[in-house]
Amino acid sequence: MESIGEELRKFREEKGITLDEAAKRTRIAKRYLEALEEERYQMLPDETYIITFLRSYADFLGMSGSEAIRLYRKEIPSSESDDDALWKDTPPEEEKRPAAGWIVAAVSVIVVCAAVYRLFLRG
Repeated sequence: MESIGEELRKFREEKGITLDEAAKRTRIAKRYLEALEEERYQMLPDETYIITFLRSYADFLGMSGSEAIRLYRKEIPSSESDDDALWKDTPPEEEKRPAAGWIVAAVSVIVVCAAVYRLFLRG
């Protein structure tokens, strides 16, 4: 089985697309596309960029972005990190609770609406 980088390169070459053209059409810098194809992930800023660029590039080439990420994680099992919460279905526990600021804002809006109603509409 080929690695994810080899698969990306193979798909690109089969479609007759140059790295320059792929970079222009995906709006991903050529150096990052090269890094993905050569599996030099340390050349990318961090895990979030790797996942985002890998998904976009694979989808552009007609591969499944989700499958490309699955293969990447299989090749690099330590790549799973807390930063990947962005890609999980359920948010971390602290994100599930509403912020107190939103509650205060909602109550304030209700109070203002009641005051406007009382002053202007009821006379």
